[in-house]
Amino acid sequence: AAMQFGVCLTYLIFVPQNLVECTRVITGGINVPFYVFLIAMVMIEIPLSWIRDIRKLTPTNVLATLLIAYGLVSCLAIALFWRGDQESYEDSANLIEKISNLKPLNDTWYLFIGTS
Repeated sequence: AAMQFGVCLTYLIFVPQNLVECTRVITGGINVPFYVFLIAMVMIEIPLSWIRDIRKLTPTNVLATLLIAYGLVSCLAIALFWRGDQESYEDSANLIEKISNLKPLNDTWYLFIGTS
């Protein structure tokens, strides 16, 4: 129970913070307070938690799965094809080589994957 509480608490901290940062970047500097996103999330999640028949959550689950897939594909596409300050991947012959040539952000990113 403590582990689940920690995951939920982390979710309620990091998601609104990410939404604040995304809003600031996308809108060109409009600063929406943290608590606005937190209250909006709670207003959506509390009624969803009142649903007793789990089959009624199927559309929500499908939407979540599609959004997760979009996020993963976006991250992979940015990592493989973005030509910013990173070194070029032109020499790689195929997708597997491109993926294996990706450099980690730092030495502790493997720990992050293990905790999610």
